[in-house]
Amino acid sequence: MKTFEFNVGLTTNKQRVLKRFLTENFTEWYFRYHLNPIKEYKSKLIIGGSEDCIYISFESPAHFSDIADIVINLADMLEQDCIAMVSGNNGELVHGLNFLNNWGQFNPTYFRRP
Repeated sequence: MKTFEFNVGLTTNKQRVLKRFLTENFTEWYFRYHLNPIKEYKSKLIIGGSEDCIYISFESPAHFSDIADIVINLADMLEQDCIAMVSGNNGELVHGLNFLNNWGQFNPTYFRRP
């Protein structure tokens, strides 16, 4: 099992994203639907710093690239340009198919953990 972590920024889509993440627990359902098994699922709202965000983590035997493919669709469903994804020493900004702004390369300095 590998640990995967994500940051979903809340600057542009705060109300809708918060509703899906915190009220409907949408992301847990989404990842559990597409990946089997996942363990130790956690999500936390992080306020302050460069941008408010939702932090997500879970463990999965899946490969980084397979999870990145799933995150592309999640970014589109949440109308996010990208979602930051980390596993071990690998980090990537996973852009949705309909992104408006290319945020460049992943920078671990901006990745937020609780």
